[in-house]
Amino acid sequence: MVVVHTETDLGMITAEIDTVRAPVTTTNFLRYVDMGLYSGGTFYRAVRLDNQPNNDVKIEIIQGGLDRDQPGEQLPPISMEPTGETDILHLDGRHPRSILSL
Repeated sequence: MVVVHTETDLGMITAEIDTVRAPVTTTNFLRYVDMGLYSGGTFYRAVRLDNQPNNDVKIEIIQGGLDRDQPGEQLPPISMEPTGETDILHLDGRHPRSILSL
């Protein structure tokens, strides 16, 4: 696991990145981190259990991206690593089979 720290106005987010089971996805993400392309980026969507009362399937997710005002590079698209290949499930982030362990 590689640990990535993200400093926000509301505190630090720490994530463990599984480079063994999802090497293509994590290498791509870490290249963006190393190039500083997330610096100045924003979190633009937060879905919590309490803000989706009418959804049958509940999710919890925070989505963010690159600084939209910064003319920056974008890396070429990568191949998808489906859960059937990685055995990483889309869970709550605290499960040992999640791609990000928050």
